[in-house]
Amino acid sequence: MIPRFRVWDKNRKTMAPLLVLRFDPEGVQLDAVHVLPENGNDYFDFADSFVLMLSTGLTDSKGQEIYEGDILGNYTGKWYLVQWDPSADTVVVEYHHGAFHPFADNEDQCPYPEPEECEVIGNIWENPELLKETP
Repeated sequence: MIPRFRVWDKNRKTMAPLLVLRFDPEGVQLDAVHVLPENGNDYFDFADSFVLMLSTGLTDSKGQEIYEGDILGNYTGKWYLVQWDPSADTVVVEYHHGAFHPFADNEDQCPYPEPEECEVIGNIWENPELLKETP
């Protein structure tokens, strides 16, 4: 899988596809990001102005690509937060061994529904109120 990213621009409060990541001359520190927002006016800005989100490589029931930070809903009415931190106090979709793997936050580790049974209903940046309303 070729990694795909999107970014949340903290200053403009917008989501945009990532075009280019620019690193320092040593190739160690990310220093700038080039994005193309919906209005078509691409721009560079310092990396600390953005939150990078990696695509899971999965799509939801409507074919929408699922990224970390997305909030998924399914037919049971339960919501799931796609994030990296498996020690979080919420149900998570974990990333390990090169892929995202969903697990419940209960003791018997029941699996989530398949991504095709879920729908992206928002994300933590554009829809933070969904986290407060999570069933």
